[in-house]
Amino acid sequence: MPIYTINYIKQANPSSTHLVVIHVKDSWYYDKIFIGRNTQPVKRGVDISGKIAFLEKNVLDEITLSHIISQWEFPEQEVIRLSKRQFLMPGFIDTHTHASQYPNAGTVYPIVVNNLLRSGTTTAVYFATIHLESSKYLARLVKEKGQRGFIGKVNMDCNSPENYIESLDNSVKSTEEFVKYVLNLEKDEGRGNGSRLVYPIITPRFAITCTSQLMNSLGLLAKKYNMPIQSHLSENIGEINFISELFPHLPDYTTVYDHHGLLNEKTIMAHGIHLSSKELKLIKERNIGISHCPTSNFAICSGVCNVRQLLDEGIKVGLGTDLSGGYSKSILNAIRNANIASRVVFMASSKVDDKPLNKSFPHLTLPELTYLATMGGAELVNLDKIFLMI
Repeated sequence: MPIYTINYIKQANPSSTHLVVIHVKDSWYYDKIFIGRNTQPVKRGVDISGKIAFLEKNVLDEITLSHIISQWEFPEQEVIRLSKRQFLMPGFIDTHTHASQYPNAGTVYPIVVNNLLRSGTTTAVYFATIHLESSKYLARLVKEKGQRGFIGKVNMDCNSPENYIESLDNSVKSTEEFVKYVLNLEKDEGRGNGSRLVYPIITPRFAITCTSQLMNSLGLLAKKYNMPIQSHLSENIGEINFISELFPHLPDYTTVYDHHGLLNEKTIMAHGIHLSSKELKLIKERNIGISHCPTSNFAICSGVCNVRQLLDEGIKVGLGTDLSGGYSKSILNAIRNANIASRVVFMASSKVDDKPLNKSFPHLTLPELTYLATMGGAELVNLDKIFLMI
């Protein structure tokens, strides 16, 4: 049976409905994400705001389709029939990428957003730069392109190049101005928090480049405006050793962020490769999410993240490209490399000296990998409940 998709906007009426009617037979993944497994043909209607406006089952023939066309008043020539090899799925969510580093891959901001959208990434969590105006520009651009984005003006006031560093006061002041600016971007459009496209996200680059005073101030800003937070955590061994030198009074890297009020259910930490059992426990307690960036981890030899262990511990995990540490803008490549990484972990954990271990970590399955690229990412950006409702 064909899949019917109707996509039409009545230009004469600004309040008219943007319709997508879908006839699906046993599309297990799509139904699993949005409405639960259903083996019956289904049609869905999506209104102009992107929410599912209606859902009907057993759309079996052209007569039923004609009734739908008549009911919703759109022309029959707007019907697009997907082939048996075509399917629909949720957009990818890139939970960690550096927009400012795309020139290393040959692109700049407008091309960045276009390339991500063409790659199927409908939501991205961006590191911008320390510069206020260019960070505002990225936020405006993401909104204009229709992508959902979490935009972070980067903060760094120590252990940084002389030409790329902020003062404490300027970093805090410009970050608060940026937060207010982004929050006002869609104020006149009447969007609720769940339907807005662009969000500010507090972004200390990582603990090495931020003084305690700056991290404390950013934690207070996040609390004041109820903002999400992103940074890097335990990407490589040298980084971890440097952290222990900078903060000798704190037991581990994760505790450094917690000590400064930067860990909560809206925090996304990239990498999380070399975490101790105590750190895993703290991450679980604070309900923070880990952005798994396998393409980058392999490219710069950071290590291999044990995602199965994170999932077993009940920790939220999504996928990130981490350009330009990662060489590809595609979450599909992240899925492939996450698959390989999980198999490397499985092989390493299965045997030592040819003797089986009591604990092994089965490699990730394709449904699990696809989940990480979609709903897993939605959990990290705290939009999973909204996505399930639409």
